[in-house]
Amino acid sequence: MLLIRNANLADGRGMNDLLIGDDGKYAEIRPGINSEGIEGLEVIDANGMLAAPTFVNTHMHFDKAYTALAGRESTVETLEDSIHIMHDIKRRYTVEDVKARAERAIRECVMYGTTKLRTNVDIDNMANLVGLEGVLAAKEACKDICELQVIAFPQEGIYANEGTEKLMWQAMEMGCDVVGGMPAAEWLDEHARSHVDLVFEIAEKYNVPIDMHIDQSKDMFDRSLEYTAWLTMQKGWGPRVTGGHCTSITYQNQSHAIKVMKLIKESGMNICTNTQVLAIMGIDAEPRTRGVTRIREMVDMGINVATAQDTICDG
Repeated sequence: MLLIRNANLADGRGMNDLLIGDDGKYAEIRPGINSEGIEGLEVIDANGMLAAPTFVNTHMHFDKAYTALAGRESTVETLEDSIHIMHDIKRRYTVEDVKARAERAIRECVMYGTTKLRTNVDIDNMANLVGLEGVLAAKEACKDICELQVIAFPQEGIYANEGTEKLMWQAMEMGCDVVGGMPAAEWLDEHARSHVDLVFEIAEKYNVPIDMHIDQSKDMFDRSLEYTAWLTMQKGWGPRVTGGHCTSITYQNQSHAIKVMKLIKESGMNICTNTQVLAIMGIDAEPRTRGVTRIREMVDMGINVATAQDTICDG
């Protein structure tokens, strides 16, 4: 067991002692806990430092972490260019390389107090399943220090990237915890809708959550968000479904955006925005655009909005 004395609790209760059981759960929280008679007890004096629940980061890309440390191969700074630069890098993946980079990223997250993590892993005909093998190996290596969920993420599209549909099913069989999507990567609107349908089909078969990159674009005509919210409402899946980025709604007219946000609220799905990395969606021609969704409006409407980091030195 672990006893932390003189901790300043983040919830406003002030100075308290924390007794944590061998199962990792709080056994007691109060000032002046008596430690007599507790065998094998480790005691830490927090000396008034802040104590808070673990941080949660629900949107990462550990398979790509640190791939840019050798230097960026382009001076162009758009989101689309970053994705393109990764193509050749992914073709050169090895399981050992991905595992090493992913494990480093996981351990650095834990070092700063984040022990609940969710990472996307690209599933496509460039990386195939090599990136996934590496991240799953890193997950196993770090299982004693954090809880990591792995998302099967078809960043290049499912129908626009030959072979990805089969790879998505294989990825789930290999042990992915969440099914992801990127409907905006498809060439046709009907393919984008089929993309969303397939994601829901996979999630239903494996009884897993959904966490898709939805409408991550500057195109006001990307409208997979409203269809995803509608499907979520029809199935009653609510918080089981998360939409990442959801930026195209920012470019849509106010009347339509309000309708979509009402649907999101009604469905109960989550939205995750990644403002730390995507404060702008690249260096575009004027007007410069912000790579974030309608955060304030969504929060004011009661939609559950999270923020996460996204990338660590990739692309």
